[in-house]
Amino acid sequence: MRTTRLLGAFAAATIAAIAPLSTTIAAAEETTGVGRGTVSSTLLQVDVGEAGEVLSVRLLSDEGSSTIDPADGAPSSSTSLTPFSITSGAVPALNVTAPSVGTSSTGAEDATTESVTLPGAPTLTGTLTASLSSVVDAVGARSGLEANLADLGVAGGLLSVPSATVSLGTSALGSSASGNRTISIPSIEVLNLGAVLEGLGLTLADLPLDDLLGLLGTLGLTLPDITDPAAVIDAVDGAIDELQGETGALTDELCASVDGALGTVGGLVGLGAVSDAVDDIVEGVTGGSTPTTPVTTPVTTPPVTLPLTAQALPVSCDSVTGTVEDLVDDLQALVGGLVDGLLETLDDTSLLSVQGIEVGIVADAKSSVDSSVAAVTGTIGSVKVGALDVPGLSGLDLTAAADVLAAAGDTVSAAVGSVLGVVNAQLADMVDVDVLQITETVGADGDYTNATAAVTALTATLTPPALLTGALAVTDTAAGLLAEVGEAVPALAPLMSDLGVTLGGLDVLTAPSTITVGRLSSSSAFRPASASVPGGGTPSGELPRTGSDAAVPAMAAVLVAGVALGIRRFIATVTA
Repeated sequence: MRTTRLLGAFAAATIAAIAPLSTTIAAAEETTGVGRGTVSSTLLQVDVGEAGEVLSVRLLSDEGSSTIDPADGAPSSSTSLTPFSITSGAVPALNVTAPSVGTSSTGAEDATTESVTLPGAPTLTGTLTASLSSVVDAVGARSGLEANLADLGVAGGLLSVPSATVSLGTSALGSSASGNRTISIPSIEVLNLGAVLEGLGLTLADLPLDDLLGLLGTLGLTLPDITDPAAVIDAVDGAIDELQGETGALTDELCASVDGALGTVGGLVGLGAVSDAVDDIVEGVTGGSTPTTPVTTPVTTPPVTLPLTAQALPVSCDSVTGTVEDLVDDLQALVGGLVDGLLETLDDTSLLSVQGIEVGIVADAKSSVDSSVAAVTGTIGSVKVGALDVPGLSGLDLTAAADVLAAAGDTVSAAVGSVLGVVNAQLADMVDVDVLQITETVGADGDYTNATAAVTALTATLTPPALLTGALAVTDTAAGLLAEVGEAVPALAPLMSDLGVTLGGLDVLTAPSTITVGRLSSSSAFRPASASVPGGGTPSGELPRTGSDAAVPAMAAVLVAGVALGIRRFIATVTA
């Protein structure tokens, strides 16, 4: 029995001595790998004319890469950013590209922060700040970028972004290679109505009053305290007609006649309330800065329900100095103010606005296809045409089926078309919107596992008709109405007007044009290492050595075999 206990203790000690070598052997069998991760993107791009021949504006084009693959040379990481690029085949003097900024490393971290002021109206306005970094260390190779945009305006008002944040990252580690990209845009406004019409060679002032009022309804806009602008203008026109041919001081008879003509709006005092509302509209639209949303909140003034008379106007029937001419001037100024307010409200309205864009892409390649990932994630908060929500798009998930995303684009296109169709039936099909075009692939390519993810958040393609017939045959336009009352037409779509002048007097939107928001791509490739390649040399074809010399496991194997044979012979001798 004592001999048996001694044998047991000896065997346990032998196993304990061998255990670290077994661990070393297992470690030697663990495979590490090499690979590369890359990303590239263009945050915003506007191409006016076929392939941008009239004007092309690209904003925030960036690239990043990280690699520890010997096929690429020494381990390295890098990231670069081109803040903006403007090209024009029509006016080569507009061509300007901001110098690229970047970082790169084969060891210690390289980092920088850059601030860029964009060129200015009418092509590109706003500010951009970006932080970039690259590093290679014992963990692997990594690169990153984070950029913030503010007060962005592109191509004369075709696109504006109050703020946006974008980031990218790449990594190449022993266990995987990846590239990822995220974009966050709280709100973006595409296709300002005034800018689109100006680009087509029209202005809102070229349209009749009925069309302007039709646009209000289609866009879901209201004029505060004015439920029926057409009735107000008709009533004022009738009152002016009552005063035609009259001169001198107002009389009770004239006042009664004018009040009768203005009955639908509550007499002359009712017009005072309308005038106050018009002032609110004009001040809201033009008061110091361009608002990002149209004025749509109703004023909470109690409605006037009692019959009103001329006494409440500055020119009253009891005034000995009041004259017919004074009253006519006041009435004409009211019409002019109302039409101005209507034009400026519509001019500052976006055909398409998108809130809450959150997009992320990742391409993560590992040693097998099953463990690798290529994915696009994120949501869109809401989509509006004018002030109206487009049904079915609030909270749209990027993981929705392709047919759902295609239907969403068709819904937006139809909503935009319903607005432009009010202006001219030929414009109803001018805008085609696609949302969330997504690619996700994972597959094997020889020894490599490849993962690729890509997304384009939104594309709006504008295809104007070859000949906009009927556009010049409009009568009774808003501009004509303003001329009748002695009022000047307000400046409409000034940025697009300036852009047309800059481009040599061209109508900017005379050829197919494209607006692209958020075109992002990420790819990675990874393979198990067939050899350790110090300094990025050529693989030798030998198995990697990890932790110890290969002779040590061999000696351990011989030792184990020898001990086992000795124990067997000893037991046989004791038994005999």
